[in-house]
Amino acid sequence: MNRATSHPARALLERVFRALADGHFHSGEELAGRLGVSRSAVWKAANALRELGSTVHAVRKRGYRLAGAGEPLDAALIREAPGQ
Repeated sequence: MNRATSHPARALLERVFRALADGHFHSGEELAGRLGVSRSAVWKAANALRELGSTVHAVRKRGYRLAGAGEPLDAALIREAPGQ
C-alpha cells in the first residue's frame, strides 16, 4: 500500500481482510453492516486487496471471499512469540 493511502483506509482493508480470512463467502451487505461502512466501501476495499496481491473472489448473490483461508498476521502476536 502506498504512503498516500490514509490510515482509516488501511484500517478498513485490515478489517475486510480479517472478515474474509475464514475462506467463506460474505455478502457486501453483511460486511458493510458488520464493519459500519457502505457496500461501496467494501467493494473498494476488496479491489484494493486485489491490487495488493490477495485473491479475492466476488460472486454475484454469494459475496466476497479470500481464495485461501488462513489467520491474518498480527504484528503484536509475532513480537510476543517466544524466541523473539
